[in-house]
Amino acid sequence: MSFKSRVIMLAKAISVWWGIFLILGCCIGFSVNILFGLFAVSGTQKLEMKIFIPILISGSLVFSVAAYVISTFLSRLPAKKMRRKLDKTAAEKGICKDYTDILSANCRGDIKNQVCTELALSALVSGNTARAKEQLNRIDVISVLDVAQSTGNYTAAAYYYAASVLVSAAERDYDSVNAAYESGKFYINALNYDFYITAVKALALLKTGDPDEALKTAENAAALIKVQPKSKLHLFRGLAYEVLAQVFFANGMYAEAEEAVLEAMSIKLTAEFEKDMVSLGREIKENSAAEV
Repeated sequence: MSFKSRVIMLAKAISVWWGIFLILGCCIGFSVNILFGLFAVSGTQKLEMKIFIPILISGSLVFSVAAYVISTFLSRLPAKKMRRKLDKTAAEKGICKDYTDILSANCRGDIKNQVCTELALSALVSGNTARAKEQLNRIDVISVLDVAQSTGNYTAAAYYYAASVLVSAAERDYDSVNAAYESGKFYINALNYDFYITAVKALALLKTGDPDEALKTAENAAALIKVQPKSKLHLFRGLAYEVLAQVFFANGMYAEAEEAVLEAMSIKLTAEFEKDMVSLGREIKENSAAEV
């Protein structure tokens, strides 16, 4: 998300809380004024409105910021807790039933669409593209886009379209790859700081006939992924390296492609994923040797 989008989203959220506290403050002030003479005990001087109004405005603003911070922290707790469990499970067992069980148990509320996207990717690295498509079809795309447009948070939208690109590419349906990329281009471009989204963008560019731009984008993704802790986001790191290997290979950069394959294999997602990486690695070596 761009800085401008973050500022707009923050301003919208705080303004809602500010309005709530202003209304509450006015109601409280009116009630107290009726009962006690605007915060004054009988026989004492009343508090002037020109004093009360600035206190009301500034006080409600402080409360609104505090309420936003607290609500944001509480709303993110379930997702953070889930991500810690997923990272631990992936590090110990790879993408397995335990991993998908954690996702399924959290497939509700505000994170339902994002969880369905990750379930689709889990099925994809297990070699089950039909199941991956089923999970993508569970996503309420209209809701995803509404959230993106109303809040300026494009993460769920970008991840949905990126997953659609990967599933279509796995089926060699390049018309659908192009359709998914064109539909989600705005959201994908907005997440140019995300290594996974940037890697998928490189693949989409490659499959839609722009290998030069795909290579530039892949090199950017490779730089971004290097600063990502290896203990986190195993599924997305594995997929990103797989995509980078394909793009580098298509551009004749065999050393970089082999390195990406080795990085992908070191993550150990699933047996099917590892077989695909072994096959890709063998193909890269054969082509590299043929050109020597």
